[in-house]
Parts: sequence; C-alpha cells; structure tokens
Amino acid sequence: MNKQILIAVITLSLITFYSCKNDPIYGCIDPNATNFNPEANIMQDSTCIKIFTQSITRNFNKTYMKFDKKKYSNARYFFIYKPSITWRPGMIIENRKSANDTTYKIKKYTESRNKAYRNATKKVKGDFDENTTYSYNYYEIIEADTLVINLNNDSNNSRRVFIDDNVKVIEEINGLKSKEYFIDILDEGSNLINPASYFKYKTETAQYGGPEWAAPSQNIKYYKGFYINTNDEIDFWFKKLPSSVSVTEFEKKIGTRRTNIIRY
Repeated sequence: MNKQILIAVITLSLITFYSCKNDPIYGCIDPNATNFNPEANIMQDSTCIKIFTQSITRNFNKTYMKFDKKKYSNARYFFIYKPSITWRPGMIIENRKSANDTTYKIKKYTESRNKAYRNATKKVKGDFDENTTYSYNYYEIIEADTLVINLNNDSNNSRRVFIDDNVKVIEEINGLKSKEYFIDILDEGSNLINPASYFKYKTETAQYGGPEWAAPSQNIKYYKGFYINTNDEIDFWFKKLPSSVSVTEFEKKIGTRRTNIIRY
C-alpha cells in the first residue's frame, strides 16, 4: 500500500565500482522490500516497493462512519492520515514530525560512466579502464498513520474513524480493482461510505408536531459518490419515514424533526 510521504535530503556520498571487476546487476537491494533481489548489487532508482502497515497511534477526535454493505459486504479499507506536521522548506527535520509518526531512511542512486586512459599523456584507442560512479542520496521518509477496517460479513456497519482533512482511502473489494480516494472526514451530521460509489441516496426530513411554520422548507436532498456527509443526523437508515413518532411534551409543542436516508 502506498503511503503519503515527505522527503528531505540528508547527506550525499559517492562510491565507485569498476566494471572490470564486477558486472553490475540492477535491481532492488533492500531486503525489507517486497521485490528484493538478492543477486542485485546496484540499486536502480525508484526500484524498491515497500508496503507499510503501521497502525494508528494518534489521539485525534473520532466520529462514526457508516458503511453501506447492501451490494458489497466483504471489503477492506485503509484510511491513511497525513503526518501530524506538514514539512515546509527550511524547517528543521527534527521539528517536522510528531512522536506519533514513524521515520524510515532509504538510499536512491544515480550513476555516471567515465573512461580513464591508462596513459594519460598518450591516449591509445581501446587502452582505457571504464568505470561507473554511483552517487546516492539519503532520504528520510515520514510515514503517515493508517487505520485498517475490514468489513467482512458481520452485522457491524458502523466504525469509529479519526476526523481529519485530505485523508487518503484505499478501497479493496473482492473481484474489483482497488481504488483510491481523498476525503475530508467531518465531525457533523452523518458520515457514510458508499462502496465502489455504487448507490445514489436521498434524505428526507419530516416535522412531527408543532406549528405549521416549523416544517422544514427543503426536506429532500440528493447524494452520490464514494463518501457522503449528510450534514443532518440520520434517524432512519435505509427506511422510509414513519407516519408517527414518540415525542416528549415539549417536543409536541415546538415540534421535532426526523431524517431518513434511502437508496434510489
């Protein structure tokens, strides 16, 4: 699973290999990568593939997220939260992450080929050694926190998630190609995940009791997409509004509202 990363160059070193001694074998030389090649001796730029699986450690506020499992009941979601502090140019590396973030260091290589004649004053054709110089940068990667939610076939449609903006979501559904979304998880109304953006929804708000003028002026709203925030708290999930509800004496005088959401 890909992570959002922030990169800063730490140091630069040079190493030189001579082709007459060792033939270069390009590939991933990082044993922690999924595509590690034990026979490779030269790191090819951006070759290694890593899947980070850090669990959530942050203390942000949470809210409830509802998952519509009517069509797809077996799915897995990765909610990837950005590092706690966003790096800015000039920021000291130690100050750009919090204790909750995890740091990794990697090398990325570039190469240059050179010819060195054995007799520098008399350059004879073919009388030279060819060498390759490999320069590498150390990069620091700050890993974001990840919340993993497995829906499976249980009856639990609601899960607690952290409130944040620009959250990367990776959706894995059996039989479908995985998808990526960026969403803002809000702490108001009701939140709903619509797997594969399959359904469309509408909400309806009704007034029970109270004077006529207290009735809502716009009682039907329409929604579509992967992440739905209704602004209103949902009282009846995927059920029609009832003809009557139980209210208190005070609610009977001033009126009370109920909101549902249905598929259409």
